[in-house]
Amino acid sequence: MRNRSPDNEIFEVEERVAIQSLAIKNLVDDGCAKNVIPLPNLDGKTLAKVIKWCKTHLDMKDEEDNKKEEKEKLKKYEAEFLDVDQDFLFHLIMAANYLNIENLLDKSCEKVANVIKGKYTQRNT
Repeated sequence: MRNRSPDNEIFEVEERVAIQSLAIKNLVDDGCAKNVIPLPNLDGKTLAKVIKWCKTHLDMKDEEDNKKEEKEKLKKYEAEFLDVDQDFLFHLIMAANYLNIENLLDKSCEKVANVIKGKYTQRNT
Protein backbone atom coordinates (compact mmCIF):
# COMPACT_ATOMS: atom_id res chain seq x y z
CA MET A 1 0.00 0.00 0.00
CA ARG A 2 1.37 3.42 -0.87
CA ASN A 3 0.65 6.68 0.96
CA ARG A 4 1.58 10.11 -0.32
CA SER A 5 2.14 13.20 1.81
CA PRO A 6 1.43 16.70 0.43
CA ASP A 7 5.18 17.26 0.05
CA ASN A 8 5.05 14.34 -2.46
CA GLU A 9 6.83 11.80 -0.31
CA ILE A 10 5.63 8.29 -1.10
CA PHE A 11 5.60 5.72 1.70
CA GLU A 12 5.34 1.99 1.02
CA VAL A 13 3.37 0.57 3.93
CA GLU A 14 2.21 -2.96 4.60
CA GLU A 15 -1.58 -3.13 4.56
CA ARG A 16 -1.68 -4.60 8.07
CA VAL A 17 0.20 -1.52 9.29
CA ALA A 18 -1.81 1.00 7.29
CA ILE A 19 -5.20 -0.31 8.41
CA GLN A 20 -4.45 0.57 12.01
CA SER A 21 -5.78 3.89 10.79
CA LEU A 22 -9.55 3.52 10.71
CA ALA A 23 -9.69 6.20 8.00
CA ILE A 24 -7.41 4.15 5.74
CA LYS A 25 -9.11 0.89 6.73
CA ASN A 26 -12.44 2.33 5.57
CA LEU A 27 -10.88 3.32 2.22
CA VAL A 28 -9.48 -0.21 1.83
CA ASP A 29 -12.79 -1.84 2.81
CA ASP A 30 -14.68 0.38 0.34
CA GLY A 31 -12.23 -0.48 -2.45
CA CYS A 32 -11.08 3.14 -2.79
CA ALA A 33 -7.44 2.44 -1.91
CA LYS A 34 -6.08 0.72 -4.98
CA ASN A 35 -2.86 2.61 -5.73
CA VAL A 36 -1.64 5.63 -3.82
CA ILE A 37 -3.64 7.07 -0.94
CA PRO A 38 -3.16 10.84 -0.84
CA LEU A 39 -2.94 12.26 2.67
CA PRO A 40 -3.11 16.02 2.11
CA ASN A 41 -3.15 16.97 5.80
CA LEU A 42 0.14 15.29 6.73
CA ASP A 43 3.72 16.26 5.98
CA GLY A 44 6.27 13.54 5.31
CA LYS A 45 8.03 13.85 8.68
CA THR A 46 4.79 13.39 10.61
CA LEU A 47 3.56 10.58 8.39
CA ALA A 48 6.86 8.71 8.77
CA LYS A 49 6.58 8.97 12.57
CA VAL A 50 2.94 7.78 12.53
CA ILE A 51 3.85 4.80 10.34
CA LYS A 52 6.65 3.92 12.77
CA TRP A 53 4.15 4.04 15.68
CA CYS A 54 1.73 1.72 13.89
CA LYS A 55 4.42 -0.74 12.77
CA THR A 56 6.06 -0.90 16.19
CA HIS A 57 2.73 -1.53 17.91
CA LEU A 58 1.95 -4.38 15.52
CA ASP A 59 5.44 -5.87 15.90
CA MET A 60 5.17 -5.75 19.68
CA LYS A 61 1.76 -7.44 19.57
CA ASP A 62 3.25 -10.18 17.38
CA GLU A 63 6.03 -10.75 19.95
CA GLU A 64 3.71 -11.15 22.95
CA ASP A 65 5.28 -13.87 25.01
CA ASN A 66 5.45 -12.31 28.46
CA LYS A 67 2.52 -9.90 28.76
CA LYS A 68 3.82 -7.98 31.78
CA GLU A 69 7.26 -7.55 30.23
CA GLU A 70 5.68 -6.60 26.90
CA LYS A 71 3.47 -3.95 28.51
CA GLU A 72 6.51 -2.38 30.16
CA LYS A 73 8.42 -2.46 26.89
CA LEU A 74 5.49 -0.82 25.08
CA LYS A 75 5.09 1.81 27.78
CA LYS A 76 8.79 2.70 27.52
CA TYR A 77 8.59 2.85 23.72
CA GLU A 78 5.56 5.16 23.84
CA ALA A 79 7.24 7.51 26.32
CA GLU A 80 10.36 7.74 24.15
CA PHE A 81 8.28 8.12 20.97
CA LEU A 82 6.32 11.03 22.42
CA ASP A 83 9.40 12.78 23.80
CA VAL A 84 9.22 15.47 21.11
CA ASP A 85 8.84 19.24 21.12
CA GLN A 86 5.37 20.70 21.62
CA ASP A 87 4.99 21.76 17.99
CA PHE A 88 5.64 18.24 16.70
CA LEU A 89 3.43 16.74 19.42
CA PHE A 90 0.63 18.95 18.09
CA HIS A 91 1.27 17.57 14.58
CA LEU A 92 1.09 14.01 15.92
CA ILE A 93 -2.22 14.74 17.65
CA MET A 94 -3.65 16.23 14.46
CA ALA A 95 -2.39 13.27 12.41
CA ALA A 96 -3.80 10.71 14.86
CA ASN A 97 -7.14 12.49 14.79
CA TYR A 98 -7.17 12.84 10.97
CA LEU A 99 -6.19 9.19 10.43
CA ASN A 100 -8.36 7.97 13.31
CA ILE A 101 -5.62 6.09 15.16
CA GLU A 102 -7.16 5.89 18.60
CA ASN A 103 -4.19 4.61 20.61
CA LEU A 104 -1.84 7.29 19.22
CA LEU A 105 -4.43 10.00 19.82
CA ASP A 106 -5.01 8.82 23.39
CA LYS A 107 -1.31 8.57 24.26
CA SER A 108 -0.36 11.90 22.67
CA CYS A 109 -3.23 13.71 24.41
CA GLU A 110 -2.21 12.03 27.67
CA LYS A 111 1.31 13.40 27.12
CA VAL A 112 -0.08 16.94 26.74
CA ALA A 113 -2.18 16.50 29.89
CA ASN A 114 0.91 15.40 31.82
CA VAL A 115 2.90 18.36 30.51
CA ILE A 116 0.29 20.90 31.66
CA LYS A 117 -0.61 19.11 34.90
CA GLY A 118 0.02 21.39 37.85
CA LYS A 119 0.56 24.49 35.73
CA TYR A 120 -1.67 27.47 36.22
CA THR A 121 -2.63 30.28 33.93
CA GLN A 122 -1.92 33.81 35.00
CA ARG A 123 -5.16 35.70 35.59
CA ASN A 124 -5.51 39.33 34.66
CA THR A 125 -7.46 41.11 37.36
